[in-house]
Amino acid sequence: MTALAFNRSADLIAAADLSNDHNIYCYDWKTKEMKFKAKTGPNKILMIDWSLTSDTQFTSVGPSHLFFWNFADMIGDTVKPKAGIFG
Repeated sequence: MTALAFNRSADLIAAADLSNDHNIYCYDWKTKEMKFKAKTGPNKILMIDWSLTSDTQFTSVGPSHLFFWNFADMIGDTVKPKAGIFG
C-alpha cells in the first residue's frame, strides 16, 4: 500500500496499491464489503484524503495527477474519477 485513509465517519477506508495499474480500493471495513476498485494508471499514488464535508468524496494525488472521486458518480460498482487540471 502506498496510501491509506479513513473517511470522517470512519466506516470507509480507501487504499492504493503498488501494482502497475496503481489501483484504488474502497472498503466498508465494518461490513467487509468492497465498494469499488479502480485502476488509476501508471503513476504511483502518494496520498489519499477524504472530504471534510462528505463521506462519499475523496482525492488521490501522485506524480503528475490529481483525481477527485465521488460515490455519487458510481455506475454499478465502478467510479470514474474527475482529473484535476494543472497550470
